[in-house]
Amino acid sequence: MPFSTGKSEYAALMARKAAAVAAHDERKFAHRKRIVDEILRNPARAISMAHEAIANKNAEWQQWSNKAWKELLSTRPPQELADLLLHPQGHQESLADSHPFSGLLPDTHGRRNH
Repeated sequence: MPFSTGKSEYAALMARKAAAVAAHDERKFAHRKRIVDEILRNPARAISMAHEAIANKNAEWQQWSNKAWKELLSTRPPQELADLLLHPQGHQESLADSHPFSGLLPDTHGRRNH
């Protein structure tokens, strides 16, 4: 059957896309919330693991995010790091997406293992 580009099909596709984006955002927020809970539960362990992840020469993060996270880890308290992960503002979304806390949860492996 040929694909039709009528308005009703387009509206249905856009509705499915919006639903998929919303579902992705919910999963991302839930994942970040679990990481934040771990950061706040044991800040020393979380900060140590984050520094270790950033120092990993095989890490695939961009250099700008490594530099930014090193500064944040050295200057911000755990609650501010948690707030950045859960409620990034503007340009902070990319920074939150490239956080060095992936190995903090037992069921995640971080980007370097994918």
